Amino acid sequence: MAGRVIFSVRSPLGYQVTLTRNRWREVVRYKHPALAGSEQALRRCVEAPAMVRESIKDWSVHLYLPVRDMSTCALWLLPRRARSALW
Repeated sequence: MAGRVIFSVRSPLGYQVTLTRNRWREVVRYKHPALAGSEQALRRCVEAPAMVRESIKDWSVHLYLPVRDMSTCALWLLPRRARSALW
């Protein structure tokens, strides 16, 4: 895995979710600048979400919704091998 790992946790669905520094920089720089500094909230959301939903647009994307603060939500693309195992 390239880059420094910010966190790597197992989701309630059993997937290993890893966030690298390079990916986090892309997210806060281009997509969601308001999330800068929210790494630990994101980690908590993946470890213990209130709800996990499948994306309406792409079944291979899971949305991890937090217990309280709905401003921090995590999106994860399933690994290719997991996607093929589901169908």
